[in-house]
Amino acid sequence: LLYVSEEYRGKGIGASLEAFIINTVKYNGYIPFGHVSVDNIPSLEMQKKLGLYLSDTPVWWLKKSENNTCN
Repeated sequence: LLYVSEEYRGKGIGASLEAFIINTVKYNGYIPFGHVSVDNIPSLEMQKKLGLYLSDTPVWWLKKSENNTCN
């Protein structure tokens, strides 16, 4: 989870932090990915700036409830 306080936004801090994590993940042989809310336009733009791209279809996470149904 990446969060930059409003007073520090627009200074490249979030992009620098995320680029570091992306490079570390790739260095260790893994494929970087992230989860961004579809309405979080600033974050989506930052992902594009860093070379990431959206999946063709949405990805949904479901939680199994105690009675074995999905919520």
